[in-house]
Amino acid sequence: METFDDRTKEKKAIIEIYNRDNLYFARIVESYVSYMNAVCETCTGTKKRDDHRNEYY
Repeated sequence: METFDDRTKEKKAIIEIYNRDNLYFARIVESYVSYMNAVCETCTGTKKRDDHRNEYY
C-alpha cells in the first residue's frame, strides 16, 4: 500500500499492513521522505534541523 501527503500529493512511503493474533500492525517497506529535508515539528530554533532518528522519547 502506498501513502501520500494530503497537501502535496507526493508519495511518502510504501507500507505493509499485517495481522498477528487478531492485532493489526504496519511496517514501512520503503520511505520516500528525505532525512536531509526533514524538520522536527516539536523543536524550536536551531534544534528544528537536528537529526533525531537515534533518540528515544
